[in-house]
Amino acid sequence: MDNISYIDLIFYTLLGLAIIGLVYVILRLYQTKLDLASSELIRKELAQGEKRMFDFLHHLGLSTAAETTPQKLHKLIVDGVQRVSQSEGAALYLLDQSGLTLRPASVTADCIQLISDPDLSPNEKLESIIKHTSVSRYDGVLGYALATNAPFKVDSLRAHPCFLDQMVSYSAEGAAMVAPLTHAGKQIGVLAVTKESCHDAYSIEDLFTFKSIAEQSAFAIGNFKAHHQAAEKKRLENELQTAQEVQRVLIPEKEPEIPGFKVFGYNVPASMISGDYFDYTAVSDNETGIIIADVSGKGVPAGIIMATFRSTLKAISKGASAPSEGLDKLNRLIYPDVREDMFISAIYTHLNHTTGEVTLARAGHNPAYFFKAESCELHKIKPPGLAVGIDEGDIFATLLKDHQIQMKSGDTLLLYTDGIIEANNRSGEEFSSLRLEDIARNQSGLGAHELGLEILDSVDAFVDGAAQSDDITLVVIERL
Repeated sequence: MDNISYIDLIFYTLLGLAIIGLVYVILRLYQTKLDLASSELIRKELAQGEKRMFDFLHHLGLSTAAETTPQKLHKLIVDGVQRVSQSEGAALYLLDQSGLTLRPASVTADCIQLISDPDLSPNEKLESIIKHTSVSRYDGVLGYALATNAPFKVDSLRAHPCFLDQMVSYSAEGAAMVAPLTHAGKQIGVLAVTKESCHDAYSIEDLFTFKSIAEQSAFAIGNFKAHHQAAEKKRLENELQTAQEVQRVLIPEKEPEIPGFKVFGYNVPASMISGDYFDYTAVSDNETGIIIADVSGKGVPAGIIMATFRSTLKAISKGASAPSEGLDKLNRLIYPDVREDMFISAIYTHLNHTTGEVTLARAGHNPAYFFKAESCELHKIKPPGLAVGIDEGDIFATLLKDHQIQMKSGDTLLLYTDGIIEANNRSGEEFSSLRLEDIARNQSGLGAHELGLEILDSVDAFVDGAAQSDDITLVVIERL
């Protein structure tokens, strides 16, 4: 009996061990199956994550290459980063030109509020307003991202040190990943994704992926901006080129044939658009008007005023019996269109074909130079007058006076803008009125065309390649 019990004990012990071994094998097989299934699930999740990332980068590349808008690019980024990170919300804030304020470029509807707000009761409309409010670059988690210049994850936005100030409250409890955006060594904004849940919302691997997305997004935004700035610059250059071609049409291409006179006129703009102007107008059958003018300032604004000046003068020139009357009418007509910080200096002359008498009015312009061939004397002609556009009319008309000159054969009258006498050489020295007077005194006997070229050549030799800072215009009138 004892032997049977002992044998039974051994049998049942071995049987138990076999059962335990079988259970262990079954459990191991089941665990292996679970591990394989889990690995397959992880593999699929990784593949899906890689596909989401690839799709995001693909569309990002297409958007920067295509003719899109900043708004569409910003939305593509927030939608893409939300999808890749499997977040519930995303936001993109960009620094303004001052670099001191972050402005919301694109914020998804379900993005948790990322900036602090006053201690007010919850209100859906108020939350929406706050979400789309600009914020200082030094405030909240957005400011923290710029200050640390590194991406980070927050398990609870409410508990973040940026919102522990007693004067503000933070309505959200969710988690977030936030990253500064940097392009060409310069911070341009902040990218963020959010989730309502705070429990294990984002992993270190998630943060690593988010960091890569932020870098690519910053690169796309920076390149998009640079590309469009270059395109805009090209467009403006083309428009300026067109404007220059139009303006060149407004400047006489050749000198007119004026009975009893010979004239030389020339304009050298300092930039694409000139603020200087000269022209010839028919006053009557026996008189020709010659005008030279200089708009204060340079570039497009000066060019627009110059075009207005020209068209107005053309309209009133035949109805004016004297230069002062013409300038008075012109001033009253264009005064309302001239900015307070701009004006036009001018000299307007009427040439009598028969008598050789020249009547001249000066509206705040440089003095004219009159060379008398008979006595070889050079006279500075400087009658009183106020620049056009400074006064609306009465004072201008009172100050403006006509001046008569009797020109004889060989006499010359020189009109010019300050671009000649203020031309600088490489040492910063000006050409000066003294040099101009010296040329006018000694070279006027050459005639209008030759004197004009002599002045231009002398200025060119004097500046010796230095950059031209102002428009250069001159008109030389010779009595035959």
